[in-house]
Amino acid sequence: MDTEARRTQWAETVAKWRESGESKAGFCRREGIPEWKFHAWFSRLTSSGAAGFARVTAAPGPDGDSGLRLRFPSGLELLIGREFDDATLARVLTVAVRAC
Repeated sequence: MDTEARRTQWAETVAKWRESGESKAGFCRREGIPEWKFHAWFSRLTSSGAAGFARVTAAPGPDGDSGLRLRFPSGLELLIGREFDDATLARVLTVAVRAC
């Protein structure tokens, strides 16, 4: 199998993992994939320049109040109103970063 075919196969595997909602370790166990190999390909597929960073912009909320919009490389987007709970936001960001 050539490099491009392997890249395509692993991109499909990573997409399958994201859709599963499982942890990486759990997904690898279920699929019979060595974790080190999954992590190596995951890193290779997601490390393109600023892929590890989220874009942050001001975003008007439904009531016109300006808040934040966080857009992650995976396509996940969070809209955060001006009035938010710090602890809840920290938990949401922790989950979002793991998902990306």
